[in-house]
Amino acid sequence: MATKDQYEFFRSLYDEEERTALQLEGRAKVYLGIITAFLVTILLKTEDVAKSAQQLKIPFALILMEALPLSASLVMVMLALRIRDYEGVNDGVAIVNAFHGDGPTDEEFYEDRIADYAWASSRNRGINNQTSSMLAWAGRLLIFAMLLIVFLAILATWLNR
Repeated sequence: MATKDQYEFFRSLYDEEERTALQLEGRAKVYLGIITAFLVTILLKTEDVAKSAQQLKIPFALILMEALPLSASLVMVMLALRIRDYEGVNDGVAIVNAFHGDGPTDEEFYEDRIADYAWASSRNRGINNQTSSMLAWAGRLLIFAMLLIVFLAILATWLNR
């Protein structure tokens, strides 16, 4: 016997996954902005970066190595932002077309909608978990790239003392 309270519970699970998807998208956009800024500086301003490296007495190859974790992080973010195949809850037209005669009872209706929400929220949770995992790896690579920048700054300071 399905109740409206049970329906609301499963609907809230689905809504939670929707909010999670939006939060993950926001996080991915922040990562994308940071990565893009650094890669543009390194790759499009290569000549200027090479001159700076020479003045700071840092091997240019070390600075170019900075682009490797940033590029890997960019790939992970792009995979996370790809078009994801989220599960919709139900198709209103299909529900109406499925009514025969007087239609379902409230219990039958709620049972079917609960099943729709349970399936959709479970499937969307799997997609969100996969996206979250990719963004976690992108974050780790980004942190590694930032640590490499700190190392290069320390190296430049030490070489130019």
